[in-house]
Amino acid sequence: MKKWILIGGVGYLLSQTLSVYIERCENGDGKQCMKAGRVFLEGRKGESKDAEKALLFFEKGCDAKKPNGLSCSMAGYMNYTGEENTDINTSRGIHYYNLACIEGENKSCAKVREYYKRTNINTPADRQTAKDILTTECLSGTGLGCLSLGNFLTKNISTRNFTTREEIAVAYTRGCKRGSKESCEKAIEILGKDLKRMSLKK
Repeated sequence: MKKWILIGGVGYLLSQTLSVYIERCENGDGKQCMKAGRVFLEGRKGESKDAEKALLFFEKGCDAKKPNGLSCSMAGYMNYTGEENTDINTSRGIHYYNLACIEGENKSCAKVREYYKRTNINTPADRQTAKDILTTECLSGTGLGCLSLGNFLTKNISTRNFTTREEIAVAYTRGCKRGSKESCEKAIEILGKDLKRMSLKK
């Protein structure tokens, strides 16, 4: 059984199952948006493949009232790589990868770290954006996220009014507490022998 559904102001005759996914998606259920996106991406439930619609629903799933981490990851991946001949939009891809990271998708956290590790960031706005994203990952992710934040801040310590030695030490200390041995070593380098007497790993 088919049902008419509006997508972007255009009517489409879709399967009953997909129609339910989309209706629930429009009501703010990110998981249902993700399911709709997968249908369009893979051409299931009797529907033809449509990468643009898939991306639309992955983004909706990430921006929903109840966001879905996998939907954020897929939106990041498709924007970043141009998968299935979609337009490449690097900044949008990193944006969605970061949201996926916040939702607990660790592989997306790694994508964010890799991007800022290899990308030359020259403008104040881009530098602040990178700092904000890495700080978010440090606060919500693993020790590696805090290590990346500490390394990024260290790299930019000479930039006026951008960071402080204390802020770098906090990043490395948090990374140490979350299991990053390298963060422990860097925290000790900054704070000295007193840090060795602290119970960083508790």
